[in-house]
Amino acid sequence: MTGVAATVRALDALRRGEVALVAEDMGEGGALWAVAAAQFATAGVVNQLANDARGVLAVTLSRARARALDCPALERRRAPPWLPHYGVSVEAAIGVSTGISAEDRGLTARLLADPDARAGD
Repeated sequence: MTGVAATVRALDALRRGEVALVAEDMGEGGALWAVAAAQFATAGVVNQLANDARGVLAVTLSRARARALDCPALERRRAPPWLPHYGVSVEAAIGVSTGISAEDRGLTARLLADPDARAGD
């Protein structure tokens, strides 16, 4: 499935709290991304992403939101400009243990997505 129908289907899945797969142009060296809405980042969703996708777990933020949450970008020395820009690692200030468990990562993702959360959270 391609085009508008696939996009609508993926967006509907995200709204239901499911994981969607997003493929870049594989002919141009693209990637396959497993995506979930951060507000639905339960331990189960985080485990699914970590176990099945086996990649970097990251929450996408706008530049303005990253600034508001005091999440500066990491310095890039050799990365091509089209690759994702990553920010510093963060974790929730309250309610986490080591910060690396699926529950801890889910809580942190949900806080990053919460429009009422502040940098200290």
